[in-house]
Amino acid sequence: MASFTLDGRPDAEALRQSFNAIVTDGSGTIDRAEFRRALEDLGFELSSSELTAVMERFDANGDGRISLREFTRFA
Repeated sequence: MASFTLDGRPDAEALRQSFNAIVTDGSGTIDRAEFRRALEDLGFELSSSELTAVMERFDANGDGRISLREFTRFA
């Protein structure tokens, strides 16, 4: 169960745990395959172009991977 701060946002540790559950290759960042798998686990079936669009929204520096910092911006 997620925990939240007093202002209703998920707490940093809960976000870190969620992020780490998505990263399966030990790289410390979420790649395209890991992101797709996480979204599918949540019930989202995205086309390749849709996945690219969502990745680009998360991937602020454009390196093709989602860092913890980028991940937490959307929480």
